[in-house]
Amino acid sequence: MEIPTIPCPRPFTDHIAGTVNGIDLPLRIWPAVNKDGEVEKGSGKRPWLLWIHGGAFMYGKHYVPNAWVIPAFRSLTHHVISVSYRFVPQATHDDIVSDIQTAYKWCRSNLASVLGEDTVDLESFVCGGNSAGRVGRIRLTALEDEFFKLKVENLPLPILGSTEEELQLALNDRDPDNTVVTSAFTLELEPFTTVENLRISWGVDYTPTKKDVVRADLNAYTFKNGLKIGNIFRRDTFGTEEEYIDELNRWGAMHHIDEKQSHPATFILHGKGDAIVPVTQSYKLAEKLKRMGVDVGEKYVDGADHLFESYLAGPRDPMWDTAIVPVIEFMKKHVG
Repeated sequence: MEIPTIPCPRPFTDHIAGTVNGIDLPLRIWPAVNKDGEVEKGSGKRPWLLWIHGGAFMYGKHYVPNAWVIPAFRSLTHHVISVSYRFVPQATHDDIVSDIQTAYKWCRSNLASVLGEDTVDLESFVCGGNSAGRVGRIRLTALEDEFFKLKVENLPLPILGSTEEELQLALNDRDPDNTVVTSAFTLELEPFTTVENLRISWGVDYTPTKKDVVRADLNAYTFKNGLKIGNIFRRDTFGTEEEYIDELNRWGAMHHIDEKQSHPATFILHGKGDAIVPVTQSYKLAEKLKRMGVDVGEKYVDGADHLFESYLAGPRDPMWDTAIVPVIEFMKKHVG
């Protein structure tokens, strides 16, 4: 199988939101464009999207969101900002949230100067993400959800060649010197694509190394062996099961979203055939938000797996009207 090569949309600019312990936190900005693909200057102050990529907190990149994101939001004349964060196992969940907050603060302070004061409305923005990025947006769901017992023995991602010894070393590697914010997905490595095609898709001169392969294999290994959640939340650092459960609760959306407080309008797009992040997460979250009076848009796609929307590149895709148009209409309703 070879994944499609979708060129990184242009124009864009690259920036550094901050530096933590010597690690730069890059982000990429795609300005709103008109129907001819030229930077839009005459539409007034436009909303912006802060996009948080997925990758089980272990790998991924900010260089380009899932293929549908930029064409969808550019059709609304919105700006798009894709941010980075440090990965587990070197980083903690608190580190990841801190990195995303750093990017958000940078945007608040710098978008006007980068995009033009007359082109961006800092108060009108959307925060979105996929998979782990969706968790970065709203955190996790109910502790009793099957997600916390996650084990996907039939995960449709192979181990590309790392040995058991290499994977065990990587699993327990918390050396801050090995922290990264970019690492290619399994399907972005050979034999699924070439380095040349990866560079076209990412819009950057990036060459994957053995470290990318090990990290991709570690992601598959932790899923297939039921080690994912314990690795993310550092189960081994807690003295008791009760302390560990308290930590999981701290990140559970169903636990921390206060029904007495306000919550922004939320759209949920989820494949019903998702074996990695159970669709029950989204059902439960939507139910709670609706009880709070939140306007919730929902689209659950029959038979669609975890990656179904990753390569929906534009309106010509047969899935576009089913999966993406509802997102666009919801955005029109709430941010214009």
